[in-house]
Amino acid sequence: MMDNPVTHVVLLNTQANVAATRDLGTRIRERFRVHGIDIEIRVLAKGDDIVAVARRAVAGAPDVIVAGGGDGTVSAVASAVVGTSATIGVLPLGRLNHFAQEIGLPVDVDSAIGSICSGLVTRFGVARRLPHTLHTTSL
Repeated sequence: MMDNPVTHVVLLNTQANVAATRDLGTRIRERFRVHGIDIEIRVLAKGDDIVAVARRAVAGAPDVIVAGGGDGTVSAVASAVVGTSATIGVLPLGRLNHFAQEIGLPVDVDSAIGSICSGLVTRFGVARRLPHTLHTTSL
């Protein structure tokens, strides 16, 4: 572990068009460490309620909750983060990654992690259509 406190929690949805391997988690952890950020990775299992998992992560008061997955994962994590002091980071690992592309995020893992670690924040709108929260690119 690094001396820095964990300020980033990565919710990793391995069902989002990537092989569920230890290598992916290791690669993600190493890339964040290159930027001086120690992370906690929570791997989402098939059938997990992503919104509930994200809400538990938000309750720990990290600065950033990273949605590692596709557009559905991003939307679910956004539902938990909206209205809190946390920032959502996007690690596009899905098939289409519309949200990441729409707001100009890189879709390769290393560049996306670099963007998250840069601290640059892009604001986007959300709307609620109960029980879901939709980001503006979904409207």
